[in-house]
Amino acid sequence: MSMSPDQYRAKAQAMASSGDLAGARRVLEGALAEHPGNAALANSAGNMAMKAGDSEGAETFFARAAELSPASVEYATNRAIALAALERHRDALAALAPLEAEGSQDPRYCSVRANSARGVGDLADAERWYDRSLALAPAGAKAAHGRARVALERGTKDAVTRFERALSLNQSDPEAWLRHEIWTKRTANAYRKPVDQ
Repeated sequence: MSMSPDQYRAKAQAMASSGDLAGARRVLEGALAEHPGNAALANSAGNMAMKAGDSEGAETFFARAAELSPASVEYATNRAIALAALERHRDALAALAPLEAEGSQDPRYCSVRANSARGVGDLADAERWYDRSLALAPAGAKAAHGRARVALERGTKDAVTRFERALSLNQSDPEAWLRHEIWTKRTANAYRKPVDQ
């Protein structure tokens, strides 16, 4: 029986919530065959592919959503996330670039833009975009972690403070704990007085 795009999305979400990701993906892919011009369905299919660990499939769906709705910051950002998962950071930056004016007002866009800038080795640009994300949403845990990581990689003195801030926002971030410990030990060693001989 034919359903509306929203009905298909609700059905897929219910299936995913019950643990049937494969079934949810089949529902959305069938829905797209029936409603090929629906950007929200393509985006949902991309989200479901990401949940299943299929970054390549997700990128294809997100690219379709972005093509159908080129003014959507959400769809462009989702595509960039999938591209970054595939280590295609330059492609991620290219996907984000056309919506920079609108995206600069969206903390998620800014954080993803920063992550891709870091992925191509432009730490100064990554720092700028993380700062923008955190200015818009100070409690953004992923942006706080990313900004702390950039501080660590640039060797700035505020790295420990930034990791402490990131951990205050997400205590269950094992990578942040590890990097905080590494940088704390590095700083302690740098300032330790030599033992008199």
